[in-house]
Amino acid sequence: MKPSKMLTVFLITLVMQLCLDNSIFAQRVVASIPVGDFPRGVAVNRLTNRIYVANEFGHFIPPSTETPNTVSVIDGSHNRVIDEIVTGRDFQIGLGLDEFRNLIYVATLDSGVDVLDGKTDTVITNIPVGNEPVFPGVNPFTQSVYVSNRLGWLSLLDEDENNIVATIPLGGGPNITEPEGVAVDPITNRVYVANFEPAGSVWVIDGRTNALVATVPVGDSPFGIAVNLLTRRVYVANSCEAGPVVRSCQHILSVIDERTNKVIASVPVADRPVYVAVDELRNRIYSCNIGNIGSFNLSIIDGKNNGVLASVPLAGAYCGGLAVNTFRNLIYVSDDNTNSLIVFRGPR
Repeated sequence: MKPSKMLTVFLITLVMQLCLDNSIFAQRVVASIPVGDFPRGVAVNRLTNRIYVANEFGHFIPPSTETPNTVSVIDGSHNRVIDEIVTGRDFQIGLGLDEFRNLIYVATLDSGVDVLDGKTDTVITNIPVGNEPVFPGVNPFTQSVYVSNRLGWLSLLDEDENNIVATIPLGGGPNITEPEGVAVDPITNRVYVANFEPAGSVWVIDGRTNALVATVPVGDSPFGIAVNLLTRRVYVANSCEAGPVVRSCQHILSVIDERTNKVIASVPVADRPVYVAVDELRNRIYSCNIGNIGSFNLSIIDGKNNGVLASVPLAGAYCGGLAVNTFRNLIYVSDDNTNSLIVFRGPR
């Protein structure tokens, strides 16, 4: 399917689902779904209404005495796990997803990137990506996958060939930079990578040339990152961490204007933001924030004025991942303390 046709299908589906959204301006938890042990990355395919959660250890269907990693497959219509895909024994962190091709990319810290088929819930292949891969970002229009590597690189994968086609150096390498969250704007073909350092920044890569075109200073230790492709805003969660040390700093989201590559706002949130996700249609931004031991919360932000609409305490203790289903106005937060996926209804 050509990019123009994919975008048309996406927008038509978006409008149809909006007409079915009868939620009121209220927030509530609608489900808590048991998944595997220590769930991390979360991704949503809005076209199939399937949610994927990367678990460090699995709860199997059927049960097993072994405990390799799994990816839980959740039916969004019934909020229940319908399958678990065994992926290996390495430390899983981030998930990326191509909604049109129904492919899921799982970054495993030691063994590269697992490619999953969303139609059959099976592992297609493993792409050996070195340098500690952590977060994949997908451009479905160019069928490219960008994977951050903690030792200072961005790997570019080809969806058709399932191989590495380019390695993009970022900054000064090990112990100087640490790439983490990745976000892609498929319309402008720009890639945004968070540099998890005390004096943090965001790298901007041109997807046409694979060249670094800008470095944007943001807050302390940026980790999660997301793009609103309709408003051309990039949102960066500044986590206030430097490795295992939690420091005293401002709890803010940085807002970058894609047109100028400048920070245009700093949004204060309740606690240390680690992940951020965007509802493009409603121009809502969600920030998952970690507080004191045993608590975390979700901030809801109005993208029009960068004001915080609400901060909602959640029942778990640690946010391992965050995703939004724009079509159904639902937010998904993984909690690796209760080993569950929390389903949260957003404001209309």
